[in-house]
Amino acid sequence: MLNTTPARMLSEIVQNGPDHRAALARTLGVSRTAISNAVQGLESAGLVEVPVRAEDRLTLKDAVRLTRDFGVAGSVVMASGSVSVGVGTFDGSLLAQRTTAIDAETGGAERLALAVEGIAETMRSAAPDAQLRAVHLAVNTQSDRRTGEVLGGLASRQWSGVNPKVELERALGTSVSVENTARLLALTERIHRSERAAEDLVYVHLSRGISLGHVVDGVIIPGVRGGAGEFGHLSIDRDGLPCECGSRGCLMQYAGSRVLAASAQRILGPEAGAQDLYEAAARGGGEARDAVVAAARAVGTALAGICNLLGPGMVVIGGDLLPAEDLVLETIAEEVRERALPMAGDSLEIVGARASRGAAAVLEAGLGSLRWDPEVRERTVEEALGTAA
Repeated sequence: MLNTTPARMLSEIVQNGPDHRAALARTLGVSRTAISNAVQGLESAGLVEVPVRAEDRLTLKDAVRLTRDFGVAGSVVMASGSVSVGVGTFDGSLLAQRTTAIDAETGGAERLALAVEGIAETMRSAAPDAQLRAVHLAVNTQSDRRTGEVLGGLASRQWSGVNPKVELERALGTSVSVENTARLLALTERIHRSERAAEDLVYVHLSRGISLGHVVDGVIIPGVRGGAGEFGHLSIDRDGLPCECGSRGCLMQYAGSRVLAASAQRILGPEAGAQDLYEAAARGGGEARDAVVAAARAVGTALAGICNLLGPGMVVIGGDLLPAEDLVLETIAEEVRERALPMAGDSLEIVGARASRGAAAVLEAGLGSLRWDPEVRERTVEEALGTAA
């Protein structure tokens, strides 16, 4: 429990970033003198700094911010075709990042090895003497947020026998918070959108699988254990194609990138992939366009039910669709408008992903998730104060 003024002040700066002493006093409900004394003690301990302009040296106008001695945080994002890592301060700055392209079939152990290597490299370049106090891991599979156990069955075979949370904690020697990648992408989009409709936002990621993130008022809705958002395994035809999850007619069997790649090979040749199909569809009509439209209609059919259930103000569509984004968005929107109830569909905005396409924004969202987690915040502040004692 953080019950001293210095500890509470550090927690406030971790959560909301650098702030002026007067504002910190108001927020914490203490006197300016108490804050000034706390700042003085924490400056002496090397945990905060207050940059002061030479011409303004005797004022209290400059913000109190954390130093590198407070410690740094790590962010790791597993995507289908890449592993991105970053290191940042606990008051909000991304210091260094690295993204490594990988094959979509790369296994979990190799992905984690790249993450560990990337964290070490970014620490060396940006914070060589700092303590890594916590890491946020966005993992591209269904895993228990509390234990890290992968629970996706055959659909998560890349992670078979690997617990990403446990393995990364062992390798880095620090605590790791786990989130699903699609839900972190949803949070990234929400952070960077000012529209009122984005207050209740659903993000759909179209890739090898099809996943979904739901963010309400800036808070991820993860499900009790972190299993929410498996959109690709929503069945749209109980007698349809068999799925690797054991069910039939799952959406990913009609709109996942492997299905589109198979269509591309049939239409464009044996070396073609999903991106080639999207590009061909964007250039004009024909079978390529028909295949992409059919996949988008399947997504729209399933999404209409999601909208009826959740009633979001905005749906963001991201993933591998960029070459034919306009066609895919238009098709999905038409299907949702046709199938969703008026309360769910009439004012709904369906837009393409923007911020979540950049690794830096997603890594920063991961760092933000750590800062806004009260358990992580309390543990980090206690560790920093203990180290400085």
